[in-house]
Amino acid sequence: MTKNDTRGELNDLRAIHDSGGVRIVFEWPQGEAFVRVVRTLANQPVASCNQLVANCHQLAGSIFTLDEYKQRGGYIPPRDVGRFTFQFPPYTNQLTCITARGCIRLQLCRKRGWGAWTTYVMKLYTDTSVPPGVLAYKKINAHRDAIGVSHSDMVYSFGESLHKGSTTRHILTKKNERLEFFIANEADRDIYELCTYHK
Repeated sequence: MTKNDTRGELNDLRAIHDSGGVRIVFEWPQGEAFVRVVRTLANQPVASCNQLVANCHQLAGSIFTLDEYKQRGGYIPPRDVGRFTFQFPPYTNQLTCITARGCIRLQLCRKRGWGAWTTYVMKLYTDTSVPPGVLAYKKINAHRDAIGVSHSDMVYSFGESLHKGSTTRHILTKKNERLEFFIANEADRDIYELCTYHK
């Protein structure tokens, strides 16, 4: 291939989501023995098709054949949690989709407090690492909430990554406050979910 050896677009390129995950399908290009795919996290910059073609022998991508495509009903990407952009050099189009969702399981226990304060013990289990700022919480004043009076909209987020597996956190509140947990950003709600939630 030369630097400018691009070949237009793959026809009918799309992602199909089902119970088994995601499959990427397209009309197989006539006469091609294999198709190359390059995967990049969607929040990272992607190379142009010309750049990918020029460096095709150094790409950390996957090559799959027509037989593999037929057997699997498409290209099945690794089920890593997140939104990824897929490119298929030397074809110029690309596709961005979520390949898997992450589950954040949360259990909350209230410890005995002292004075006007109490401590919650939060136990987390995640099936993947979660970047900083994804999981957040509010401290809700129970008395104000009961009578419909507005309360502070202060949002507290976890400033460090949550590593795969179990994690324990302690959160100090006033005795009349309860905690409300949620996924902070709308874009992250497509990728992560609170699978178990105990108030």
